[in-house]
Amino acid sequence: MSSYSALNSALVQIAEQRTSLSTIAYDNEKYDVLEDTLHELEDNFVDEFGEFIEDLLADIHEQLNLVSEVLLPTAYIAKKYSKEANSYAVDGKEGVMVSVEGYNGKDTRLVLIPSPFRVVMNVGGKVQKELWNSTDDDEQ
Repeated sequence: MSSYSALNSALVQIAEQRTSLSTIAYDNEKYDVLEDTLHELEDNFVDEFGEFIEDLLADIHEQLNLVSEVLLPTAYIAKKYSKEANSYAVDGKEGVMVSVEGYNGKDTRLVLIPSPFRVVMNVGGKVQKELWNSTDDDEQ
C-alpha cells in the first residue's frame, strides 16, 4: 500500500462522488457520467488498497468474532457522507450489516469513513464506535 494519506484521498474522492450521485435523479443527464466516474474511482481504490483494507477488515471481523465473510472494500463505503469541519460523518444506518455478540437485536454495521481514514461500527442507527483509525497506527 502507498500511504494512509493516499488511501484517505482516494476514499474522499469516492465519498464526494457517491454523495453527489445521491443528490440527483436517475433521469438527470449528468447521472451516467457521475456513475461511470464513480465506478472508475472504486475500481482504482480496490486495485490500490483492496488487499490492505480486506486484511484490516478480516482483523476486525476476528476481533469481533464475526461469522460473516469480509466483502469487497467498496461494500463498506457509505452511499452518502456529510462533511464536518475537516472530517466526514455518516448516518448511523450506513455500512455493511454484521451480527456482533453483545449487540443482539440491534442494527449493527461496519463502514469506512475518511479524514482520517477509519473503520466505524454503527449500532442501532445512532451509536458510532471507532474500531480502527489510521492516525493510531504506526505502520505507514
